[in-house]
Amino acid sequence: MQTPLKIIGIILAYNAEKTLADLVKRIPSGILNEIFVADDGSTDQTVKIAEDFGLRVFSHPNLGYGGNLKCALQKALQMGADYIVEIHGDNQYDPQAIFAALAKIDEAPDLISGSRFTANSSPIKDGMPTIKYLANKFLSWFDRMILKINLSEFHSGFRVYGRNLLESVPYQRNSNNNLFTFQIITQAVFHKLAIEEIPVVCEYHANSSSLGMWKSIKYAVQSVLILFFFLMAKIGLGKNFPFIKF
Repeated sequence: MQTPLKIIGIILAYNAEKTLADLVKRIPSGILNEIFVADDGSTDQTVKIAEDFGLRVFSHPNLGYGGNLKCALQKALQMGADYIVEIHGDNQYDPQAIFAALAKIDEAPDLISGSRFTANSSPIKDGMPTIKYLANKFLSWFDRMILKINLSEFHSGFRVYGRNLLESVPYQRNSNNNLFTFQIITQAVFHKLAIEEIPVVCEYHANSSSLGMWKSIKYAVQSVLILFFFLMAKIGLGKNFPFIKF
């Protein structure tokens, strides 16, 4: 008899006192083996609220999104996770997407990525700024051409990570900021791992986190550099670059 998979949810939180309680109430019950909060050095009531819900909290000094995620992934692996569901503490991504993600697990993917650009979603109606929508669509088109995988979006924050992925790619060498999101996709493609995509609704509200204009521009430029490094690594000109290690 096959051993049931262990699926752990990780809530990434930084000063999320205004959103965390509502998020926890929205997470589907009974489908994840465990949920814990990775607290990125919050200075508000985030930890107390999480503990009031009976959640385990692992805190560390502020590392940034990518740094927090790396710590959370490592902790979940140590706890025996086969798959790890990334949940954002700002309550931006609809947790109902977890149902669709778990349905995909039967296909044994290494990475499941959420997309705001599938046929049954409307990110602009959900509040996504038009300029960010257009920039993301263009970047995703460009990513698709270079990476040659048929994803509709490459820059979403809703992900499910398989143990095989995390044991196959050097994700600990990735950025401590939002660039981690794109780096790990390119690493998965480079190592020819299986990637699946599901629709996800992203709700933009006053307390949701978002990159400012200049940080968004920097992110876009760095993502293009990562594609350049990817192409160089593919032809054997090195696998260790400033922004990413393949």
